[in-house]
Amino acid sequence: MNRNGERVGHELLFRPAPIASNVATDRGFFWTVSVVQRALGAIGLDNVLEGMDGYLNCTDSFLDSDLLDILPAQQTVLELSACTQHSDALGHRCDVLRKQGFRVALTDVHMQSQSVAGFLPHIDIVKLDWRALTAGERRELVAGFRRAGKIVVAEKIETRDSFDDAQTAGCDLFQGFYFLHPEPLAGRQLCAPTAVIIRLLDLAMRDSRIEEIERELRASPALTVQILRLANAAHQPRAQRQGISSIRHALSLVGLRQLTRWCCVLLYGGTTLASFESDPLIQMVLTRARFAERLARDVDPGDREFQQHAYLTALLSLVHVPHGVEARDFIERLPLSTTLRTAILHCGGRLGALLSIAQNLESAQTGPAEWLAELGDRLGCTLDWQHLQSMFYRAEA
Repeated sequence: MNRNGERVGHELLFRPAPIASNVATDRGFFWTVSVVQRALGAIGLDNVLEGMDGYLNCTDSFLDSDLLDILPAQQTVLELSACTQHSDALGHRCDVLRKQGFRVALTDVHMQSQSVAGFLPHIDIVKLDWRALTAGERRELVAGFRRAGKIVVAEKIETRDSFDDAQTAGCDLFQGFYFLHPEPLAGRQLCAPTAVIIRLLDLAMRDSRIEEIERELRASPALTVQILRLANAAHQPRAQRQGISSIRHALSLVGLRQLTRWCCVLLYGGTTLASFESDPLIQMVLTRARFAERLARDVDPGDREFQQHAYLTALLSLVHVPHGVEARDFIERLPLSTTLRTAILHCGGRLGALLSIAQNLESAQTGPAEWLAELGDRLGCTLDWQHLQSMFYRAEA
């Protein structure tokens, strides 16, 4: 709230259910990504913020990620805990983000420490933990931060007296249960098929033609809705002026880089890596897929369906990893044919032969000659290990 009692922003928080410890070691990162996914995709940012600012709790690892490019900079306040290690690198990153239009806040401040004082040039807003401060400390801190040119927010305001004290002390903004208790927001969770998301991810990262991406997107109404919401976000002024007239129009507004990031949010949001574009898991998956498709083309040049199935089998072979579950538990829930399921879980059939070769090439294990001959029999051809290695290296490149 501002000094006139008007709402000017919302704090966006994620209240998680218990998650397995091996799913996300950086839970703060995971929770922040979950907020972004729900606010942008499941509910819609306009429905959440109502045209106001969104205050988003962040870890330094999230600030280092390129997922920030999905968010509307002019509407987003990135909150860092006062307990965060305020390094020079973090300060530089905050400066870069502020130049892009983001505002940065320090939250839960209850003292003027040397660390906080040294980090002030890199932030715009200071949020004071009003309950943790004495009357004298409040006045001193508010005056000091305002002299430094910072917007001061009194947070954890729970009574009329606290609100009056914060106004008298000179605070600019106010937040707390006195105004409104947190309101859980729920949107119908539109679940896009994993296979469609991975296929779109690969198409976007390969700078495919928009016609190909549009054709793939039509297979998932749920994902189409999320892309429309992403295109209609506040940082897309062209969408607001023109209105979105088609899937292709939405894709042109979002762009391939944003589409790539959004697919990664949906698939790999629980990981701790700062940049999804350099995620070795994604790189391994894409290498497997490209290799499997090329080998399938060599084995049976005229069977386009076999080649497509080879690609999809390899892409799905590792998608269970970021979800922290066994492959069987994840794959059994996907609407896959018995052929694809058998290939992924047991390396069975022709598709499983391709996957088995890719896995051995990743570990640089040639395997016995009998093994290679058996795979060749399954594929109906003679396999040469050096040729396979060369093909795999090209897929990596």
